[in-house]
Amino acid sequence: MDITVENLESAVSQFYNSDSAVQAQAHQWLTNVQSSPAAWGVVWELLQPNRSREGQFFAATTLHLKIMKNWNQVPPDQYENLKNKLLQTIVQYSIGPDLILNRLCIALSALLIQMTPRYWKDSIGDLLTMFRPENLPSVSPQRVIWILFEVLTFIPEEFQSMLLSSTHRTYVRNELEKHSEKVISLINSALGSEEVREAAAKAAAAWLQFGVSLPSCLNIASSLVAVIRSKTNDITETCEHELEALNHMVTHPDTYKFPACVLQLLSLILQLTADVKSSGNEEVMTNIYKLLIAIGETHPRLLLDGLKSPQSYENVKSLISHLLDCTATPGDYPKDETRSQLVLSFWYLLQDEMINLEKDDLEYTSSYLVPVYERLCEVLLHKSKLPSDIDSLSSADQELIRIYRQDISDTIVYCYHVARDHLIRLLVRCQREARSWQEAEAVLHITLALAETATAQDDETVIGLLVNTPPEYLNHRVINALNQAVGAYAEWLGNALPQLIPRLVASLLSPETATSATMALKDITRERTTSLEPYAAGLLAACQEALNKGHLKQAECVRLMYSIGRLLSVIPYNHMLATLEPLLSNYASDIQQMVSQPQMKGNLILRLKMLSTLCSSLYASEVGPDPPAFLVLTRLLPVLSGVSQACASDRAVIEEVCHFLQTAVSNAITTKKEKEVLVPIISLGAHCYASQPNKQALDLVRQMCILYSKEKTESLHQLLASVTQVTVQVNQALPPDVLQAYFQLLTSVVKKSPFLLSPSVDVHHIFNFATDSLMVAETPVVKAAGSFLVALIATSMEDQYAPAFARPIENCGHHLVATMLICIAGCTPMSGLDIFADIILALNKRFLELFPQWLKGGLDRLPKPDPAQKEKFSKMVIREKAVKRKLIETIKEFALISRELVTIDYNH
Repeated sequence: MDITVENLESAVSQFYNSDSAVQAQAHQWLTNVQSSPAAWGVVWELLQPNRSREGQFFAATTLHLKIMKNWNQVPPDQYENLKNKLLQTIVQYSIGPDLILNRLCIALSALLIQMTPRYWKDSIGDLLTMFRPENLPSVSPQRVIWILFEVLTFIPEEFQSMLLSSTHRTYVRNELEKHSEKVISLINSALGSEEVREAAAKAAAAWLQFGVSLPSCLNIASSLVAVIRSKTNDITETCEHELEALNHMVTHPDTYKFPACVLQLLSLILQLTADVKSSGNEEVMTNIYKLLIAIGETHPRLLLDGLKSPQSYENVKSLISHLLDCTATPGDYPKDETRSQLVLSFWYLLQDEMINLEKDDLEYTSSYLVPVYERLCEVLLHKSKLPSDIDSLSSADQELIRIYRQDISDTIVYCYHVARDHLIRLLVRCQREARSWQEAEAVLHITLALAETATAQDDETVIGLLVNTPPEYLNHRVINALNQAVGAYAEWLGNALPQLIPRLVASLLSPETATSATMALKDITRERTTSLEPYAAGLLAACQEALNKGHLKQAECVRLMYSIGRLLSVIPYNHMLATLEPLLSNYASDIQQMVSQPQMKGNLILRLKMLSTLCSSLYASEVGPDPPAFLVLTRLLPVLSGVSQACASDRAVIEEVCHFLQTAVSNAITTKKEKEVLVPIISLGAHCYASQPNKQALDLVRQMCILYSKEKTESLHQLLASVTQVTVQVNQALPPDVLQAYFQLLTSVVKKSPFLLSPSVDVHHIFNFATDSLMVAETPVVKAAGSFLVALIATSMEDQYAPAFARPIENCGHHLVATMLICIAGCTPMSGLDIFADIILALNKRFLELFPQWLKGGLDRLPKPDPAQKEKFSKMVIREKAVKRKLIETIKEFALISRELVTIDYNH
């Protein structure tokens, strides 16, 4: 379809008034039009008064996009004509519609930035002159000023968003900064006019981001404050732009150079704060608080220094007092208020600066700030209380509350550093005087927050807070908070276990508290192994009861099995055996029944995960004939063999079987009987991998090769051969994580037990397989394959392995080098090229005569770059035999040239 005014109007109409299919077609065509050079001419026709509003808006938008993105389509001799046409069109639309006028003003801003300063030397000065009311008599004076402020507002915004060369951007910035004080002065003079006040304030907010010298801003700051003060009694007014301008003024990075001016501005804003508070305009008050917070967060050190100065002491105190009031805003967050969370980061920044003060300064400022932080502790404890209707709130609101309470937790830690004694006493008092479950829960919540910070001198008090939780308020939320705190302070529990364990056991049996209970029990059994024996039997019974009850989620069952393993480990060996045997029998029976029931697959996988966790947590607290994990392994091997046969087609089950074997083997190697299970495990692992090639099976094989390579058993040779055969047959259709794990296995074997590869594995095959794998898309696979090749090349230098490893490399090295060159030239992402430097260094060191021949042959087959560049690359690669960094630079440079991303003349 031709680009004509009529076709454009029709397409725009279809875009706004048709169904989605037609709308999509129209959008695509209009987008293509916007990229076309022809759009420069047609937009002016569409902007004529007789065209549709939609067409005019499209034209104004297109003009802006063309100026911003396709400026190179305009010849320099047409710049002035384009500028004049745009200015005339703005005057034409001066009475509206504002939507189109707005887009035209944005276009003029972009034009000014493109032309400044080379093609429009005094652009800002000219702009201010053009839009003087006397120079546009056909437009009302107030409208002229309004248009000027619209353009001025968009100039900084366009400057930030447009793609400019660094040189051009610097020139434009210098030009804008040169006129910034003049612009600010003009804006200041217009703030008293109600008709253009809002536009002037918007322009001020935009231009103050350029960092107008703070002393030059004091006049406009006074004017902005006066405007806000005059509007505070109007509850419909937010004074958003005026406050935003003040915010930019006090937070610019250069303001630290003018501390006296910052304090002057603070004084102005504090006077305003009192007026706004008394007016009851809450929205403006919130914005005032944001401004005060911005001052506090930007200048915390200035505030601390201000406390030492008689001239600024009261103002700094007033600021901190206001921010404390903001933190203590009445009501529940976020239902009643959203203000209190704004200020929390300020308290951290102030405390951080405070603790870095010199000793004398710290003592002086502490006399005022310590009581402030003590009061803040009280406020935060109160604000951390959950609302009484928490259970009826939406999930979104509950998530906001969770984040808010986490922020409070972080802030209370900083308070602890300043007001430790007061905070600890406060928690004890508030727990003793608690009159609701919310108050009891809040104490535990704050106690939990201090877990990483509290010092040993507070241990008795903290444990007392856990033990003395009022029983009358023990609903599920308080119990969950208590359990979390118990887990966090597990190292300190000691003599408190008799009081805490009954509550913990009871909470295991409730669905609402089971998650926190299992987490707490895991922490306790991990940290308190030496003191758990008296309670082990009762806890084991409680764990088993909770598992039998069936109310636990899968993650809770797995977590609880960890605790069972730790508890079994602390009881006498014979008692452990007596408890473990029936447990294993039950699970073995369950698994055998589930195997024949497809609908029980989820439960089968859960049982396997639980048994893996049991093996990982079992250990022998006293010497016995065999490690507990070995007993689990021998008991379950026949069962797992049946599972692997029955579920050979189920990847998830097979992976979990392999994960169990890996966990069990790592915890069963201390027994002399381990050889009894070596062959069955190897056989089972090989079968699992042949059934469903998976990462867990390869990790198991790798572990077996590391642990038992000294045995030099035929079974290990067969296992490695079997795994290799399956992998090479399936080839690169394997999932990336499996391929990566396979090459990691080979790398480990070559480095630690190279004798396992020969003669059981055809090194020719795996060398070529690794070479071909360099071309896959996944970078981790490429790195793993490359690491194996490097290890193989390095090992081939050892006399005893040279016949087995060197000959395959000599025969296939040309294929490896050719493949690497293809990868470097474009197959592999730039971020994944480093591994090729390792391979090249290894080849260059081991095969001094053959490598240059392979390199020449590979380069000759590449279509790009030109012969001179190939020759230069070859010389640089062959010469570099030691420094990997230099070789990487050479490889990446060649990659860029081959991909035609850069052009480099090697002759210069």
